[in-house]
Amino acid sequence: MLLIAGIALLALGLCSGAVLLASPFGLLPATPGTALWLMFPAFIVVGYILFVVPANSRQIRLMSRLTSALLVALAVGAALGLFLISATLVTSFSGTSALWYVLAIGTLLGATGLMSSKAPE
Repeated sequence: MLLIAGIALLALGLCSGAVLLASPFGLLPATPGTALWLMFPAFIVVGYILFVVPANSRQIRLMSRLTSALLVALAVGAALGLFLISATLVTSFSGTSALWYVLAIGTLLGATGLMSSKAPE
């Protein structure tokens, strides 16, 4: 049960990051609220902890790599968005703070997860 709850929270955390990433470009009908900003890192951390408790080492390594790769992909998407807005190739509808946030959290948690999931030599 904890594995499923962990996966669900991880998915919600990643979706929160994707919504934050899409919001400055006007791809969504509404702007994200404060709760979404808090859910992005919180759901990822809590979901990961819930997943790790009952999981075996192989499952933990696999989930760490997958989640970390998706977080790094979100961070790269945020960096690309910041570049496009800075180069005035696209217009931001709500500022760039959400992109900076996704870039920081995605890089921090993603890089940490990728480094920690490395198999011992």
